[in-house]
Amino acid sequence: YGTAVFLHRADTNMTDVVISVHFQTSCAGLICSFLLLLMAVVLGPQWGFRSPLKVLLFSYGLLLGVYSAAIFIASPQLNTGFCSAYNRSGGRTPEALLLGWLEQTGVVVVF
Repeated sequence: YGTAVFLHRADTNMTDVVISVHFQTSCAGLICSFLLLLMAVVLGPQWGFRSPLKVLLFSYGLLLGVYSAAIFIASPQLNTGFCSAYNRSGGRTPEALLLGWLEQTGVVVVF
């Protein structure tokens, strides 16, 4: 994303760069979420979910997994309909509100 910000005056189409980076980071988030779930299944009994801190950490990981899945589904490389609807409505789509709620819930959990 920094590339698009700092090179906004370049002669290349930064939209394609941002879309590509967006898709790649969404894929990385989904892979990390899958690994978290796999580790919970494999190490669950040894790790112990009795500690509130461990439950909070796992819940935060699940929240980020749901957020990553929502971002992945809304990716312009998979479906341009989300972006078109977002642009037409001025950012007032149910999908945009869901993404905002998921993102802000993650912020609240951290702080």
